[in-house]
Amino acid sequence: MEWIETTADTVPAAIDLVLDNLGVDEREADIEVLEEPKTGLFGRVKGQARVRARVKPKAPRPKQERKDRRRSSGKKKPAGNGGGNNGGAQGGGRSGGDKPKAAAGGGESKPRRDNKPSKPAEPDKSDAELAGEVNDFLTGLVAAFGYDSAVEVTPNDGDLDATISGNHGLLVGPKGRTLDAIQELSRVTIQKASTSTARIRLDVGDYRDRRRAALVELAESVAGRVQDSGEPLALQPMTSVDRKIVHDALASIDGVSSRSDGEDPHRRIVVEVAS
Repeated sequence: MEWIETTADTVPAAIDLVLDNLGVDEREADIEVLEEPKTGLFGRVKGQARVRARVKPKAPRPKQERKDRRRSSGKKKPAGNGGGNNGGAQGGGRSGGDKPKAAAGGGESKPRRDNKPSKPAEPDKSDAELAGEVNDFLTGLVAAFGYDSAVEVTPNDGDLDATISGNHGLLVGPKGRTLDAIQELSRVTIQKASTSTARIRLDVGDYRDRRRAALVELAESVAGRVQDSGEPLALQPMTSVDRKIVHDALASIDGVSSRSDGEDPHRRIVVEVAS
């Protein structure tokens, strides 16, 4: 599992931020304090706390014993056509030395392959039917991860809102990457079932709301530091969704501006004093 590193004014604040990034609580994470703020003259604090954490690896579930599928492979296959290769063929067949006769009209005849008819497109399904498809998919996926969590999928103005209860770091992943991947798989599931173009918004244990709140808090903290120092500050690389949240939060703060720099997946936000 990938390590996530964050910085903040204090160690507890850095831990809270890294846990928000992972989408788990402290019991589900391995946490390491890399650097603590230092106290200078007159009790002034210098530097920042630097912490890294990752979701604790989960032991794989014991696999059920599988039946030996190759048990039947040891049996001899029955010889075809009354003896196969043992001597000449019975029932008027040709002997081993005979050559096959040429097909009438020229060379050897080849088996004819009929083109399979194309599968007709599935008719559009109702929102309730699509919600059921996604619910079944997510329920099976949650069970495969070893969790016993409720899944709820509800139609919302042509789209689908899906939620999985509980704080499960393995379903969220670092910075929500696993959550985004599951959301995309859910979208593909309904596209295979019908011609619907409905979007799916998936959340696990209110992770997205907590993530948004943490990013807004980060934006406010960084804006204050840039205003105090007058120096630009680059944040860690983020997804386009997270960058938009931070940009929107910084746009409401006077005295600072923000821009994106670099290429995905290393594209990051640079915060600087507004000109």
